[in-house]
Amino acid sequence: MLFVLVVLVLVFNLAAYVAGGADIIASFGVPPLAAKIAFYVVAAAVVFFGLKVLGISESVSVSIIIAMVALLAVASLFHLDNSILHPTASGAAVLAFFGMAMFSFVAFFSVPQVVKGLQGDALRIRRAIVMGLGLNLVFILVITGCSLAASKEVTELAMIGWSAGIGTWAQIVGSLFTVLALLTTYWSLSLALSDIINEQTKLNFKLCWLIATLPSLLLVLFDLGGFLDLMRTAGGLIAILIACLVVPALRRCRAETDARLLGSALASTPIQVLVVLAFLLMAVGSTISI
Repeated sequence: MLFVLVVLVLVFNLAAYVAGGADIIASFGVPPLAAKIAFYVVAAAVVFFGLKVLGISESVSVSIIIAMVALLAVASLFHLDNSILHPTASGAAVLAFFGMAMFSFVAFFSVPQVVKGLQGDALRIRRAIVMGLGLNLVFILVITGCSLAASKEVTELAMIGWSAGIGTWAQIVGSLFTVLALLTTYWSLSLALSDIINEQTKLNFKLCWLIATLPSLLLVLFDLGGFLDLMRTAGGLIAILIACLVVPALRRCRAETDARLLGSALASTPIQVLVVLAFLLMAVGSTISI
């Protein structure tokens, strides 16, 4: 059951990134079909060569992403007159936002790669996870704040409205940022899925790579949903996965071993109950279309 849910979650997640990346590439005048195939080829090719090549590619890409966000954030200070800030009292909108916000911090699929790359060093693993989540938090706060302050209109991808509010040059930078962000996430998740399939089926890794990546392209080619539709589906599945399976698995693991990544307070029963409730709310929020 866990294996089936994980595969479904990651396939829909990867398909969302292909759809989003293809939309950005198509905005430069590339035919939609060619844009979808081009993004998939670049995204899947890196994973084909394994963890080391992926690690180098992500390190370079993340450095460029940080520079882009910093540049756009500074430029936003000169375009605060475009603010789209306005209050909303819709409970459904708040719940939908909560679902997407929770989804933004789901990174447990990458933890096995961290453990493997750091050779099981618990201290370095904890540090890497905290740094990764912390960097993600900074990105979310900066992009959300600057988008609300400098955008002229609400757009499906916040980066599009944010960069458009600054100027043409920023739109180019914003588009490159979005493609890189989608690529790095695709690399990480597709490698995780390839490893999971390899562990469960014992098939050749290259075949597992194809099984992990090709369905994401097919979902997009058959037009089974846009970026947000696929993200909501993935978010709902992830919420169910964590609430019903991952948290109980963590509890059983704690009962059988003293080796844990979390301190006693953060792994306590009340916190686990809170996590389950939060992800159940996330599942509900993921079904709401605003």
